[in-house]
Amino acid sequence: MRDQVVDFARRWARRSEIPVRRLVIWLAVSRSTFHRWCERYGQENGRNGLQPQDFWLQPWEGERIIEYYRAHSLDGYRRLTFMMLDGNIVA
Repeated sequence: MRDQVVDFARRWARRSEIPVRRLVIWLAVSRSTFHRWCERYGQENGRNGLQPQDFWLQPWEGERIIEYYRAHSLDGYRRLTFMMLDGNIVA
């Protein structure tokens, strides 16, 4: 979405001779945000830390989590998480 907004503003600034600054205001995007988007154009969004990945789980852990969920399907995911930790099911 970010790159599409930058492309849109640049394209219409060229075609209409309206300054990019004015288009950005009309798009309700702050100038500083737009310039940061221009600097990051074409890059993926980065994250600050490591994100859990599917391959971090062992196959047996996934099976136990699914079994536990089926036995306690009416509880929310946060409650299930703490119940599994307290019950020493998986960590």
